[in-house]
Amino acid sequence: PLYERWTGLDAAQRLELLVGVVNEQLRAAGIPEVNAGFGSRGAAENGRFVPKHWELQINAALLKGHTQTPEQFAKACEIAIHEGHHAIQTFRAARTNPVMAEQHLDAVAFKAVMDANRPGAKAEPIKLSSLEWVEAAQVRESMWGSGKAYNEQVYARMDAADEALTKAGDLWRLYTNLPSGSAEKRLAAARFIEATRARDVAHDEYMNLPEEVEAWRLGLETKAAVAERLRLDASITEARARLAAAHDAASGLEDPFLQQMLDPQNPPTAAAQEALQRALKVERASRTALRILIERRARLALRG
Repeated sequence: PLYERWTGLDAAQRLELLVGVVNEQLRAAGIPEVNAGFGSRGAAENGRFVPKHWELQINAALLKGHTQTPEQFAKACEIAIHEGHHAIQTFRAARTNPVMAEQHLDAVAFKAVMDANRPGAKAEPIKLSSLEWVEAAQVRESMWGSGKAYNEQVYARMDAADEALTKAGDLWRLYTNLPSGSAEKRLAAARFIEATRARDVAHDEYMNLPEEVEAWRLGLETKAAVAERLRLDASITEARARLAAAHDAASGLEDPFLQQMLDPQNPPTAAAQEALQRALKVERASRTALRILIERRARLALRG
């Protein structure tokens, strides 16, 4: 349904739609809604969550264009869910140690943290002995506690690797049309390969941060599910059209066949009977194919 409204919207309207979906999930967990904004950590990144402003940001470039492909839409959904999960993680982490978290949070979000920890609060329960508490404490330490210095180093290395890869890519594009044996082209290729490897190492390190593991998993699962849903929607539309055509074809043969069956002077030929049977078989197969696709879409919806 969201993709059907996507075409023709500007980037700000698309951002509001995506953040609206995230906020539905946050409200269900008793977590304050996030603000919507454009931004990212850098040119190579697609979004970020800013606890101090309680804001979910998405790179505006991802949301531009009068029309977008299903793949572009699925990518935007991935980023929204990824960054939205950071809001959930941040809120849970803050609940494990509000004193540590206060200076890093928006005032409204911090008040909600304090309210959530009061007896009888409507927020999701998190017990000290639960896995959720352990995971929240790990995220807390990574962002604000004992792992903060390492966390900052990981991001610094990734920023540096992104910048180096961008420069190496620019250099490669500058020399890419030179003859294969030229020294400049060989040097540019070597630098680009080296920068790519360094960026991969830095990105892997970043993805293994406690707050990134689950956010990446959920984001990529969302991307895959959205892409699959859109493929199924398109396939169902095509299958409905095939069924309609098959039904019309069978009906076009069936009506005169029945008329001939009632006319002893003009009985249907064996060829007419065979043609009708073939048409009915095609219609049944088309109906079965449509049912299978609809059931597959229903199972995908049940998975969330």
